[in-house]
Amino acid sequence: ITAGDTQTHWTFQDLSSFLVESDLYCDKMGVKENVIAIRGDLKGHSQKFFIFFFEKYPANQDAFPHYKGKDLKSLKSVASFPEHTAKVLGMLLEVAERSDGGKQLKQDAQTLVKMPQHKELNADNFKDLFLALVPYLQKELGASCDANGWKVFGDSLVKELRAAGM
Repeated sequence: ITAGDTQTHWTFQDLSSFLVESDLYCDKMGVKENVIAIRGDLKGHSQKFFIFFFEKYPANQDAFPHYKGKDLKSLKSVASFPEHTAKVLGMLLEVAERSDGGKQLKQDAQTLVKMPQHKELNADNFKDLFLALVPYLQKELGASCDANGWKVFGDSLVKELRAAGM
């Protein structure tokens, strides 16, 4: 490949490396593809994410009676932790996957508000969740993470949760 008037010769590998390093080429996935990637190890990601979430927003740990007051390093030894965190993150991934930014998201927000286990929560708890989720996904998925897509989804869900009375 010849570049401009300088007659610089590049191999395909040189060009590929240049494009990746210069951010002109990006192997970014969308939110739905990120969901699939996270589901590949849902139990592992869910536990790591909740520990990450509680590190960033410790007050949110108190919203979970089984985890309240526990040292973060001991959470994985709580019998319900692996299954519960997978269930919560799995549900969030389902909402993200089917989110259309409109009617479906509104319905999902109403469902979340009506869930008895959420009666002590408010929309700020979910806002914190997304403020932790985006950097967690960036760390785990690297350049493939659709950080902006997750931010838009999180902001939209929090807005709908507030509108639904949370």
